[in-house]
Amino acid sequence: MNPLRQLRSMLARVRSKSEGGYAVILTSLLLVPLMGFAGFVVDVGSWYSQASSIQRAADAASLAGVVWQPDFDTAEDAARNAAERNGYIHGVDGIAVEVIDTGINQLQVVITDTEVEMYFASLFLDEVQIARSATSEYVKSVPMGSPEHFLGNDPIEGESPNLWLATFGPQTSKRSGDRYHTEVCGGAIFCTGSTNDEFDEDGYFFTLNVSAVQAASLNVELFDVVHHDYGDHCNASFLFADGDVGGEAWYSGNIKGLGDYDEERYEVGGSRNPGGAAWCPGDNGLVGNYEMTVIVREPDNTPFDLEDNPVVCWTRWGANQPSDETDFATDLQDDTGDQPNGSGAAGTGSAPAVDSVVFRDYFREWVNVCSISSPEVGEYVIQIRTNADSSDPTLWDPSISTQGRNRYSMRGGFGAISSPSYGTGVSLSADGRLPMFVNVPPGAPTTCSGSPTCFYVARVTPEYAGQQLQLDVFDLTDGSSINVSFSPPADSGLGTFTACDFIFYDENGSVVDLNESNCTATYAANSQLANGGSNGDSIAAIIDVPVGYTCNDASAFGCWVTAELTFNGTPSDTTTWSAELTGDPIRLVE
Repeated sequence: MNPLRQLRSMLARVRSKSEGGYAVILTSLLLVPLMGFAGFVVDVGSWYSQASSIQRAADAASLAGVVWQPDFDTAEDAARNAAERNGYIHGVDGIAVEVIDTGINQLQVVITDTEVEMYFASLFLDEVQIARSATSEYVKSVPMGSPEHFLGNDPIEGESPNLWLATFGPQTSKRSGDRYHTEVCGGAIFCTGSTNDEFDEDGYFFTLNVSAVQAASLNVELFDVVHHDYGDHCNASFLFADGDVGGEAWYSGNIKGLGDYDEERYEVGGSRNPGGAAWCPGDNGLVGNYEMTVIVREPDNTPFDLEDNPVVCWTRWGANQPSDETDFATDLQDDTGDQPNGSGAAGTGSAPAVDSVVFRDYFREWVNVCSISSPEVGEYVIQIRTNADSSDPTLWDPSISTQGRNRYSMRGGFGAISSPSYGTGVSLSADGRLPMFVNVPPGAPTTCSGSPTCFYVARVTPEYAGQQLQLDVFDLTDGSSINVSFSPPADSGLGTFTACDFIFYDENGSVVDLNESNCTATYAANSQLANGGSNGDSIAAIIDVPVGYTCNDASAFGCWVTAELTFNGTPSDTTTWSAELTGDPIRLVE
């Protein structure tokens, strides 16, 4: 072989052996970081999965806790219990469940895992922490009707917003104005045949908010709680005509204190006696043994459930119908008690004993239905229903088939009304639904900018900025023209709502956009409304609460949207108003 060729062959074999060793060494050197990076990828995937699990647990914990606000201690316990059910126990294995009070109806939960497992990442990192947070909001029922200690007219004290509260018997027609506590439709929206699809067997709820207690007992009182079939305009035959009472011996002689009242207390109302109209709740339509039950419940820490509050007092009130003026005068002087029909109390409460209240003390008069000797700060719940079970007033008796349109007023305070501090530290409002009877006497004075009927309709606090307030007005008036307008809270600085939409719904499924300007809708009977009025139908006002909206929610009178009604004539009609803020009541916001 050629020596040169032989040398080249030998060098080639040497070079081949040298490169083979180099590849093995290089592969060995790269294998460790490659395996580390591969393991790191596994760790990162595990962290993403764990972060997702922590986020779900934080969401669940926040939602579970927020419904207990503003009772933060209970909310914190509920949130941590929910986190534990999802595998994250506070203070165990490096888990921290932090619960943060972010508002009276908001709650934030932050879950942090400080001991995250690592398979290969420890080659590059000393430790890894994963934290996820969630913030929930609970939208409670909107307070309606009043920031004060009373709801409705008070002819004795001279308070006359020209409206009464109203609750009907279960077999009364929904078309008569009580939207939620009547079983029979009678030609109204949201019905299937003759059945009211919106019927709520629990009746209506009101909140008596006590922000400061006094030494005196806390009293819940109703005006004209017993049903008397007056007629809408109080033209019943047993009532005296205008001017006739002064000549009655029992009045002029002030027998049993009957002369301490204005003559109009005993007289007809309406156009025959405008002064008497101020005393006219307008009860009518009595059929059967109508009874209205008032249940007072003490505050608790479940604001989302008004029916689990322990009962303090309850009373059941029936009807009393004099046949004529003579019978009426006899009843006024009778010392025999015949109301309430039933009562009970527990704990610190007391209620009138059965048949202990005489006619003259409940006829167009305030009656103390529940007295609480040791009141506490919080929200007392007042439930009113007309279908209570005879043995347990908290239950519904579906066999009750009475009819009747009972109208009344309500107030709450400490001690006697004569006390200057009676209503101090107390406010009374309807809970999301406000059933009322609007009766405007002829010549009634105006209480707003030219309207005789103006009232606080809904309280919207700053946390609802950027949301929508929907106000549903059912059966506002029968066959008469009307203006209805809504104004922002006086302390909001807005002047007017700039984005409002009014929609009319009727029982035929028709939807009509009403003419509106400056959050005022004007409509006339027999024109825009399908059945010649809003009888049994509903108007929805959808109001944009602007971003940046603010008001003084620290004041009981702050943040109240007001409603103003201007009628063509002197209306007398029952209507049900409801209010809600759009969106799910319990929701994640962050």
